Amino acid sequence: LMKALDPNTGQISDLHIDDRTVDNLTNSRGDGLQAHNYWDNDKEFVQPLADLLKQTSNQLIVT
Repeated sequence: LMKALDPNTGQISDLHIDDRTVDNLTNSRGDGLQAHNYWDNDKEFVQPLADLLKQTSNQLIVT
């Protein structure tokens, strides 16, 4: 479904998507559509996303 483009080689490859279950009702705050409030779910969404982006940016070398 998703593809990745290597900026160094121009090669297109399959992109793996890891779908994870989170509990926004327990781990976020606020009113309204709290079940969809990922950005206040620091424990299960924000911190893991930040870690993934740090890891990815450390591996990214564009020439």
